[in-house]
Amino acid sequence: MTFFITDLHKDLRQARLARRGASPTGEGIVEGVHKTYPRMEAVSLPAPAALGVSLDEVLTKRMSATRCISSEAFSLEDLGTLLGAALGRHSGQIKRKYPSGGALYPVETYLLLPQSDELKAGVYHYNPTDHALERLWDIPYEVDVMRLVNGPEEFTMSGLLIFTNVWPRSSAKYGDFAYVLGLLEAGHMSENILLVGTALGFPMRPIEGYADKALNELLDLDTEKEQVVQTIMLGKSQTE
Repeated sequence: MTFFITDLHKDLRQARLARRGASPTGEGIVEGVHKTYPRMEAVSLPAPAALGVSLDEVLTKRMSATRCISSEAFSLEDLGTLLGAALGRHSGQIKRKYPSGGALYPVETYLLLPQSDELKAGVYHYNPTDHALERLWDIPYEVDVMRLVNGPEEFTMSGLLIFTNVWPRSSAKYGDFAYVLGLLEAGHMSENILLVGTALGFPMRPIEGYADKALNELLDLDTEKEQVVQTIMLGKSQTE
């Protein structure tokens, strides 16, 4: 297994070196784009609130929660601050609050809300330009959100955050090296979410063990071009 990983790393790095200085920059390579669902209901989110906590305190407190005692729903203010502070765009720019290779932003953000007071339960897509949640559809009654990820049984989710990668968005410029860049970007985004969540007092847990096929189908992804690459269990209530 180690040989496979080291060879894969070497192949991807060498492929990138061969392309360095000769990456195409013409038609089809557009910075700062993301998916939109214009025919779906969009819910505008409040602007992010000031976190009022130091980075040192957040880093000291941050850890992956092992349990969450209730499935209290997130408010619009909660989601506005969590998503906007971690993943939103800088004012008047296409750049966002995390790095992306070539500013191509191949990673999309989805949210499953099993229940909510101010939002209908369902599947949502985060639109960073409008700072809004686009409601896609209901969560099918036969889908148990807890079974979509291999997380702790004691962690009752208020939501499941899902990152997908639209591979062609950056592979047009970076070739196979786009795979590495896409995973790095999802990591940057995850850390932002986890740090902001910690500042807000929300228990959270990133989960790499998830049901690929079920999530891809739930989000209606064209898996030739887009796939789930990361999930984060979101809690609202404090852990004991």
